[in-house]
Amino acid sequence: MVISLTFCVSGVCSYSQDLIGLPANKIKEVMEGSFLFKGAQIFYPDSQKIKTKDPTLDLTAESKALLEKQVNGLLILLSKEYKRKRNELETFFHHPMPTKLKTNLYLTNGKGGADVQGDGNSFRIDIDYALLESDFRASMINSLSAMTLARLRYKAKETGGNFTDTTATAEQVFSEFLEVKKEVNEYKPLTASDLLRGNMLVGMEYFNLADIGNAMLVLEKQYAGTLLFALAHEIGHIALGTVIKPDSADDKWTQASELDADRFSVLLLSNAFMVLGVQRIFVTSGQYGGFSGFGGYIYWMEKEYTEAFLGYGIFFDKGYELTYSRYPNFDKSPYPDAGTRLATAKDIFGSLYKSDRDKILEKFRRRQKWAVFNGYYFNRMNEAFNFLH
Repeated sequence: MVISLTFCVSGVCSYSQDLIGLPANKIKEVMEGSFLFKGAQIFYPDSQKIKTKDPTLDLTAESKALLEKQVNGLLILLSKEYKRKRNELETFFHHPMPTKLKTNLYLTNGKGGADVQGDGNSFRIDIDYALLESDFRASMINSLSAMTLARLRYKAKETGGNFTDTTATAEQVFSEFLEVKKEVNEYKPLTASDLLRGNMLVGMEYFNLADIGNAMLVLEKQYAGTLLFALAHEIGHIALGTVIKPDSADDKWTQASELDADRFSVLLLSNAFMVLGVQRIFVTSGQYGGFSGFGGYIYWMEKEYTEAFLGYGIFFDKGYELTYSRYPNFDKSPYPDAGTRLATAKDIFGSLYKSDRDKILEKFRRRQKWAVFNGYYFNRMNEAFNFLH
């Protein structure tokens, strides 16, 4: 099935460049090593249907160890970034913050969501497996919906039908993903014989493979973004001294402290995710009406595209809802509603994007440091944080 996705910037259309140009076998290797493939096996083993009602997840010891390593790695990244940005954060909040975070991580099963506990000196951040699965599912729906709808329209057309849905369900996305996974496994690279025979179909399948791979890389960024946002939010409670509620705390205090922790999270993460949001596009002079044959890369950043990786959009749009749908008796009344939290986060990011966008793009143009962002998601996250300093 050949369904290729392109994007346009100011009228100049181009295939995405993350994977285009890599050998087909390398693209397959990236896809098969992606967290989309691994996560689907962890959360939905043996291609079982998505289960959304049970508060506890039935995970193997190997899966639990992999998730713990993954989340711990992200917590280490955040701890390093906190040390770098502590003075800036103190200035913003007008609040003294600890020089070092004394935190441990504990993954729970059936407790729900994320939480932090401590005595004022040392702290423990709890992350529930249900939160990980919900964020994975929300990221999968977000990043693979366009591909899913395109494939379903194509199938309907091939059989004389008419598919008119404008949104894809989690079940549809997962079903199409399983087919894509099979197609990736069966993909045969373009051969010299194909070139000699002018077999353009096989050539287009290469671009299709790369575009599907790029969608999977987007999922990894979004999934990691939701986890980083949740972890940074809990770190915000530690830094702002709101882990332990004062005796006088009421719902108004709770709502204010939650929104401040959201602001903290966005401030800590925004610049790194702007780095991840940079797009590299190859254009030729012919695309601008000049002589063809001359070309080069331009670096571009779009607010909505970049914001999608920050995690809060997906978390408050779907992840929040999916997580707590497993816990119908959970009392959310003391907390700000998802719309208020999303608006608060977007407001902070909007200010940072306006002030820092051009500086980050200029760094890319000077350093030409693109190759490091083509690796696996944890490496890309690590490089994104390091790129800023």
